[in-house]
Amino acid sequence: MLIEDVDKTSDWKFISYEKIAEGIDRLKLSVEDYRYLKKYEWVVTEKIHGSNFAVITDGINIRYAKRKEMLLSDDNFFNHRVLVNIIIGKVEKVYETILNMEKSTERITIYGELFGGYYPHAEVAVNREVEAVQTGVYYSPDIEFCAFDIAVESGNERKYLDYNIAVNIFEKAGLMYAKPLFKGSFEKASDYPVGFESNIPQLLGLPPLNFENKAEGIVIKPVKPVFIKTAKGIARPIIKKKIAEFEEESRFHGANNWSTKYSGYAVCTDEMLESIISEIRGMINKNRLNNVISKVGRIHKSEYKNELTKQLLDDAFESFNSKYDNYLTLLNQKQVGKLQDALKEEIDKLLSVGVDIIVSG
Repeated sequence: MLIEDVDKTSDWKFISYEKIAEGIDRLKLSVEDYRYLKKYEWVVTEKIHGSNFAVITDGINIRYAKRKEMLLSDDNFFNHRVLVNIIIGKVEKVYETILNMEKSTERITIYGELFGGYYPHAEVAVNREVEAVQTGVYYSPDIEFCAFDIAVESGNERKYLDYNIAVNIFEKAGLMYAKPLFKGSFEKASDYPVGFESNIPQLLGLPPLNFENKAEGIVIKPVKPVFIKTAKGIARPIIKKKIAEFEEESRFHGANNWSTKYSGYAVCTDEMLESIISEIRGMINKNRLNNVISKVGRIHKSEYKNELTKQLLDDAFESFNSKYDNYLTLLNQKQVGKLQDALKEEIDKLLSVGVDIIVSG
């Protein structure tokens, strides 16, 4: 049986899963990149509306992690503790299978999504011991874990497994995983439509709801672990497409799109700053708030405002920089202060409406 011992694993370094690009355009691919990616088979899976979660093991010890850091033994991230006894044996089987394949394996990280906690159906019993990880798409009354990738460490080498190999390992271990909706060419995978009913409840053996329950979107990636060079360095070409209800950028700011007038300028003028403020305001919304909470967990009411303000600003700035080649790094200190002040007003409005569902304690 794997043991969760924080002291014995204090030297473990957790590596977060790569940020998934919000659309093919965010990858800023060259003609050569497109030609390269078209050589590979691609897979489309349903994007689950939950919280990024990882399980790390060396075959003896086990640790759990949220989006950016490992959890302590007394943490209870979105009630993940209720899952421990359910998945720990399956995780051990995953490790043993990989070790039999590659004897030099030292440690593995299983990346996936924590989800569920509420399923509004008259014939499905309510689990009063847990709270919903996210709302908007309904999957299960219980907290569930769905794996979607495996990283294997051996010495100084770290690599991801081929999707097909990972699937076979997950199936042997009985661990839920992201099933393929489509496999094929890059073009067809990129064009796969969103707006379909979520497949997850059916996979869990639950009856369908009597109202629309659309999937949040899809994730598209090469079957083999492929890497490309980008302005930010080496990256995996993984893409997500969401339905409009879950977009984190307002589509009503299109007329003020910053890039249409100012992209390419090396200095930020006051006029340009106002346009930047307008564009990022469109990124401060309930969907982004929910996304931020899914990364950090529920926040105690005594500290929610400062922490969520910081997280929302960081997340919105990261999205803007990703979209516009790190342009915010060109702002001077005074401009950064003005930008933050303007956005904090927007965040205050958002938190004043949504605070009742995001705090605990």
